[in-house]
Amino acid sequence: GKFTIGRVFMADYEKDNKTYKEVIQALADKKLKWSTPRPGSTYTLGTAKFTILAPVRTYDDPNNSSIALLFQNGGNTFLFTGDGEEEAESDILESGRSVKADVYKAGHHGSDTASSEAFLKAVAPAYAVISCEEGNSYGHPHAAVLNSLRARGVKVFRTDEQGSIIAWSDGSEITWNCAPSDTWQTGERIASASQML
Repeated sequence: GKFTIGRVFMADYEKDNKTYKEVIQALADKKLKWSTPRPGSTYTLGTAKFTILAPVRTYDDPNNSSIALLFQNGGNTFLFTGDGEEEAESDILESGRSVKADVYKAGHHGSDTASSEAFLKAVAPAYAVISCEEGNSYGHPHAAVLNSLRARGVKVFRTDEQGSIIAWSDGSEITWNCAPSDTWQTGERIASASQML
């Protein structure tokens, strides 16, 4: 592999699919153990630190079981919520931990099942990154999320249009490898995928 792995965090949710089984096998091959971190736990990464925000409790839905964390480098903050949806977002807000961030990686690939109005208001990001595949059948990113971000004046970066998005933080300034997207183009849902949302 390209990286030296010191610690592996995974949600405590066992999935019966090929991807999950491949991850478990890869960890076994590398003799790596994994754990589910507790909300409120903090870890250092170089001069930066991150705080675990979720999963707050046990969920029936694997998306809501996603690990969420707030990453802080000096005065710059980045929020990652994985595939967590509105239920998980609500639990994070109720926990009382701060979610305020300069950069928000939009929940669940820009799906309208995440990035609720209450959550976006609490995060109040200057930037959002939407990670989704070009021409994906789920219709990510969804119009409601794009409209909410646009109404708040959030600068949006998206992998379906721009490829890899890289942000650099020196602790006070955040710089990017590309300019924000200005298309506000929604994804297009394909009928067969609508039941999978």
